[in-house]
Amino acid sequence: MESKDVLMVSTTYPRWEGDSRPRFVHDLACSLNSIGKDVFVLAPHHGGARFHENMDGIEIFRFPYFFPFRFQMLCCGGGIPQNIKYSLFRSIQLPPLIFCEFIWMVFLVALKRPRILHAHWILPQGFFAYIISKIFKTDYFVSVHGSDLFPLKSGILRMIAAKTLVNASAVFANSKNTEKEMRILTGDGINSLVIPLGVDTGLFKPSELEREAHTALFVGRLVQVKGVRYLIDAFEIVLESFPDAKLKIIGEGELMGELRDRVNQLGMDNSVFFLGGMDWGGVIEHYHGCEIFVFPSITADDGSVEGLGVALIEALSCEMAAVASDSGGIPDIIKCGETGLLVGEKDIEGLACAIISLFNDRRLAKRLGKNGRKWIKMNYSRTKIAQKIKKAYDEYSRA
Repeated sequence: MESKDVLMVSTTYPRWEGDSRPRFVHDLACSLNSIGKDVFVLAPHHGGARFHENMDGIEIFRFPYFFPFRFQMLCCGGGIPQNIKYSLFRSIQLPPLIFCEFIWMVFLVALKRPRILHAHWILPQGFFAYIISKIFKTDYFVSVHGSDLFPLKSGILRMIAAKTLVNASAVFANSKNTEKEMRILTGDGINSLVIPLGVDTGLFKPSELEREAHTALFVGRLVQVKGVRYLIDAFEIVLESFPDAKLKIIGEGELMGELRDRVNQLGMDNSVFFLGGMDWGGVIEHYHGCEIFVFPSITADDGSVEGLGVALIEALSCEMAAVASDSGGIPDIIKCGETGLLVGEKDIEGLACAIISLFNDRRLAKRLGKNGRKWIKMNYSRTKIAQKIKKAYDEYSRA
């Protein structure tokens, strides 16, 4: 019987090569493979994707959960919570997704006999790992990304989440803020480590190309927690000082129509551009070509905050000067005046002033960009993060 080291389970995963969906789980699996951990992955299927394939040395199983397959849309766009909130059709796909994921996890653990289960997000993956660990006597670890923790309001869900985290061999929080919230939920009875998401600093690196003057960039899901509405309103003020300024928005999500309407309402159609989802080659081109990066995250109505901000890490790795909100895990990355500029949540004038200051002072922007790149290489490189997780596997495994 074939045996592997680690089964990694996630509902966010690239559907194919060059996909626009976040690839941080795939990158982590690749990095762990490169340092001696044999990782395979279980993720939801999507129309047009393969059910079983090898991508960059990682064996991937994609489980179907709805038919016809082309209608499997629960895990795309703005993510599961947003899809449930905005679409009745997508929300009815949640029960079959939960059921099918559990069955496939049991099947793969029985087939491959991994020593470790590594679940990304607490519910349902982490809870399933907890149950399966009891059946097969395996160790399980949980990566908590923030979006799976902060919105938890139901007493039952909080109880299940706490049970899941307390019984894990170890829990990886993506920021100090996420770890703090975890301990509010569980007390001190958990093995928690702050191990953020990593970035390939060899792929996301500076370019010799000239950046387009007075051009700001946002990359991320178009959902409330990202605060793009406040960035659009701030850009109206920016245009008073820089009429030629441009704002480029890369991403997709349920608020796309609302944000477009706001741009039309403000008469900024020739200044604000929605570029949709984009493969990583295209995203990197914009990291190289735009002058500054803006990440205006907020606390959403459901309590969600920015757990960390993968796009922010990528932008800094490309030596972009950044403006971001003082929210969630962002202060772990942005040290104001050193690796970027911080402004308060929903502070439209503060956002505008920070953007204008960087457009006015290219020396400051260049200094922040270089400092940001150094900070990312020291603390968020993909290889260093994988080494920390491998060490945790070895130290906290109970088998």
